[in-house]
Amino acid sequence: MNNSTINWEVRSLASLGTYLNGFAFKPLHWGDEGLPIVRIRELLDQTVEPDRYDGPLAQAFKVQDGDLIFSWSATLAALFWDRGPAYLNQHLFKVTPARDVYIRFLNHLINFHLDQLSARSHGTTMKHITRGDLDAYMVELPTIAEQRHIANVLDALAERIRIAETLVAKIQKTRLAMLESLLKKANPCARTKRLESATSRIVDGVHHTPTYVDNGIPFITVENLTRGPGISLTPCRYVSPRAHAEYRKRIEPLAGDVLVSKDGTLGVARLVPNDFPVASVFVSVAVLRPISSLLRGDFLRLFFDTNDFRRQLRTLSAGSGLQHIHLEHFRQFLIPDLDPSEQESITSAIALFDERLEIEKSVLEKLKLQHKGLAVDLLTGDVRIPEEVV
Repeated sequence: MNNSTINWEVRSLASLGTYLNGFAFKPLHWGDEGLPIVRIRELLDQTVEPDRYDGPLAQAFKVQDGDLIFSWSATLAALFWDRGPAYLNQHLFKVTPARDVYIRFLNHLINFHLDQLSARSHGTTMKHITRGDLDAYMVELPTIAEQRHIANVLDALAERIRIAETLVAKIQKTRLAMLESLLKKANPCARTKRLESATSRIVDGVHHTPTYVDNGIPFITVENLTRGPGISLTPCRYVSPRAHAEYRKRIEPLAGDVLVSKDGTLGVARLVPNDFPVASVFVSVAVLRPISSLLRGDFLRLFFDTNDFRRQLRTLSAGSGLQHIHLEHFRQFLIPDLDPSEQESITSAIALFDERLEIEKSVLEKLKLQHKGLAVDLLTGDVRIPEEVV
């Protein structure tokens, strides 16, 4: 505790509220009717078309607008739900604040401490936080009056972030609508072919967790696919060149391949660029190698953005109880039967939306950095709001 926060109370993060985990939905629960199922992807991306559940379930698992949701596995985040009644999936907490805790302050506080919580988290390929971690993690809590004023200041900048996020979401929604429209126009009879008929390889990566080194060959996991528009290597785990020499017998991704997440956030697809370094991949990532005369890699990447892909995934997984994509599923997927010139026309049109998206996402990231700096000042007490304001 520093001198400026001498009157702040030291509390465990767990003591600031109750944390209810969501329901463990299985593929057999998924459907097109009923309330949306909120998973991590639906929580973070408003453009995702959610699966739905139309059956009995305890009201405790239902979320409403204004509920604070804490994603404690894979992607760590806390934010307010604002898309109507829905059911909460596992790996997400519904957070109800204690009586002496202002909910909007708690939201900022959780997000502020996520980096340190992540450093303490469990798991090698999919980080997660337990209730025990929340019990052990101590924070400093100002009076509820000061909580409200800190939250108001941070909320003002957060509103600018929300506006920027809304613009990004609008572009993403328009992009998807345009993609679906172009596919329908180019393929009015909905001709399809199996993905395996247009690829030379459909494999996954290393089936065991390797020994990591400080520097070496990048080791690609789902996390590297979900951080941005491309394959992010910041941060990244590494394996030794000697270990990679053994792994490459199974697969080494090449330029033009498409990497797709099999676990966690399903179906996130990224194209391997021409300048991508030599790398290994984990079993949670599938590597698809298109036959260039039949299928463009950038077009295949777009396929995994479509509602058609999501519908097929639900059908293939129905009743299996599985929560990951099998290699056999990839082989069975039906993709639009278009010649490469038609594929190129579609990918070129969508590239314009992708360029605009990257510009607006850059603006958004700058606002988030400003918000992070302000949160450091206010939530550590380095900068105090004057008492006459409080």
